[in-house]
Amino acid sequence: MNRWKRIAGGVVLCGWVALAPVAAQQVVLTPAQTAMLKREQVKAEDQYVSQVAKIAGVRQRTVRQAIPDHARITDPVARVISALEHTLGEPLSDEQKDAIRAADAEYTAAIKAAEETVMKR
Repeated sequence: MNRWKRIAGGVVLCGWVALAPVAAQQVVLTPAQTAMLKREQVKAEDQYVSQVAKIAGVRQRTVRQAIPDHARITDPVARVISALEHTLGEPLSDEQKDAIRAADAEYTAAIKAAEETVMKR
């Protein structure tokens, strides 16, 4: 019985080892690509912050403080809207919310385009 456990364990281990190359096939960026991507991300974020500040009538600093870490929040736009409403002390209009969502969609598209451009170089 112990022999079968070892064989089964070996089969499972081989399965994990076989999958390891798939998980490890991440693209490594060159320093120039990394710098370009970072520059484009900063440019896209600056544009987003500027748009949202104009829409909500607040300072850019206030918008930057409202932006959550995208990797940790499932709906960052809702978080930004909520934080701005809290700061303003009143709800944003539906038009303002829609405009902020549109600005976020532009921001996301710009980031994706930058990533695709960098990957082609």
